Amino acid sequence: MVARTVRTSMPVADVTMAVAVAVAVAVAVAVAVAVAVAVAVAVAGSRRAASFRYENLRRCDMTSTTRLNHENLDVYQAAISFAALATEIMERFPRGHAAMADQLRRAAFSIPLNIAEGYGKRSQADRARFYDIARGSAHECGAIWDVARLLGVLGEEQHEKGKTLLHRVVSMLVRMVEHPGRTE
Repeated sequence: MVARTVRTSMPVADVTMAVAVAVAVAVAVAVAVAVAVAVAVAVAGSRRAASFRYENLRRCDMTSTTRLNHENLDVYQAAISFAALATEIMERFPRGHAAMADQLRRAAFSIPLNIAEGYGKRSQADRARFYDIARGSAHECGAIWDVARLLGVLGEEQHEKGKTLLHRVVSMLVRMVEHPGRTE
């Protein structure tokens, strides 16, 4: 059997276009695979984050000798304590209330994050703005805490402990907003 060479009268421009289309398709497939891998990694990461437990926060060494100045603030320590308590109860929200648990997580973590960021600002106006944002997040946590109690997620003792921490945080932040040069 003799192999035949097939010659086409396809212009060079058409061949170039066909190659360009093939390359574009290959790139699109590579991007789709990369996106699929990124989504898989994100899902695995969120599952790992969901399994994060309160005990992990207890093991966090907040007494190390190397500390940033904001870590010495009473308000920051109280905010971290509340974030740890909130993390403990997040998984207890009933099915269908994942958005509420996520909102609690974001608001509870926002408190110490904004305190730390505000402490690092140079101007008193900037400091006051971040402390006020932290105060607002603490109030938001208080409302979510009440709803969690209503849903049966929290017992009376845990509810009271969380509200007490939030009251301390808000009280200190109110003074810090009014006098941003002072630290609590």
